[in-house]
Amino acid sequence: MRKFAYALMIVVLIIFTAGAGMLAWVLTTQSGALWFLGVLSDRTSLEVTVRRASGSLAGGLDLEGLTVRWPGGDAVLNDFYLNLDMTSLLSRELRAEEIVLKGARVTAQAGEKKPSEEFRWPHISGLPVAIRAGIDRLDISNVVYSVAGSSPFKIERLSARVEWRWGTLSVEDLSAGIGGIAAEGSLSLGLARPGAGLDMELRLDGGKIGRLS
Repeated sequence: MRKFAYALMIVVLIIFTAGAGMLAWVLTTQSGALWFLGVLSDRTSLEVTVRRASGSLAGGLDLEGLTVRWPGGDAVLNDFYLNLDMTSLLSRELRAEEIVLKGARVTAQAGEKKPSEEFRWPHISGLPVAIRAGIDRLDISNVVYSVAGSSPFKIERLSARVEWRWGTLSVEDLSAGIGGIAAEGSLSLGLARPGAGLDMELRLDGGKIGRLS
């Protein structure tokens, strides 16, 4: 019985060591990050390709020519940078120190038109509500979004600090330029419990339009 217990302990230790080594490889090496992107393509409906990659998930990953395709559209990202805060995992939180996107084109297929229905507030439940996540610095520039058959929508610039807590999305220190309109302020959106908050100043060509709150 004692020999069996020792053997079981050794097997568990080997599995744990192998798992820890695998996780370290994925997080700290370029090849591990690319392997993870390959798994996304193989196990989901996403098709992910990268022209050039440098760095790692834990030390800052820079992807050039990132293309993501899904059944309803595709996105081509010129330069995407992601730097995760690995220490946040110790407090059961997923946090990125920095996410930078420079130049992108997102195209979606036109959905089937349906008869107008009464608006319903979006609602989520279950695991997503329990997740805690955040982005200390989000920086986006020159992103064009279009739906087939309609005019494109361009985000010239957008920077913010983002938090996700208990089903509520909070965007602080927001500064954006979209379609010739500059916006600064903050907003929040409750998806577990319906609710919204907005404190935004809008400007057009240097002149103040007004404040939304």
